[in-house]
Amino acid sequence: MNIAEIPGYISLLMYRLAALILVVIMLIICADVTLRWLFGISDGAIDMTFSGGIEMVRFGLMFAMLLAFPHAVDKGQIIVDIFTAAMNSRYRDILDGIYLVLFGGLAALLCWRFTDAAEMARLNAEKTQDLQWPLEWLYGPAALILVMVALQAVLAGIRLLRHREHHQEVHV
Repeated sequence: MNIAEIPGYISLLMYRLAALILVVIMLIICADVTLRWLFGISDGAIDMTFSGGIEMVRFGLMFAMLLAFPHAVDKGQIIVDIFTAAMNSRYRDILDGIYLVLFGGLAALLCWRFTDAAEMARLNAEKTQDLQWPLEWLYGPAALILVMVALQAVLAGIRLLRHREHHQEVHV
């Protein structure tokens, strides 16, 4: 494996972790619904409900989406090709490359804002409402993931601009 393949390998691992998080989210939802159902049919005699399920699902979904982005950012963009149908593939690749580089810039800006939010949360000792998790534990890793999103988007954009590969796309 050469050094250029390392970001792609890390992105694939992050993608698989996102899938695992989605399975965990599904299990949390099933457990929460089942335990609330038991509580309801037993008129409160069986109280094994837990608080924080909604927070776990919300932040789990945030991480699942963020972790999936680096691997999926250059895979199968859906494009409505009304304006680009007549263009040759090289010009479309250039447009896609520009888009991916700009998307990488957006991810870098989001990274900066998440880093700033993590620092503010640390300084103010902000916590989540139900679970009382420090918000810096959530915002800091999100910022690191966004570094990978930015890196993968910029690398994919540069590959397209340098005509190293043809962009995979689905035309609608």
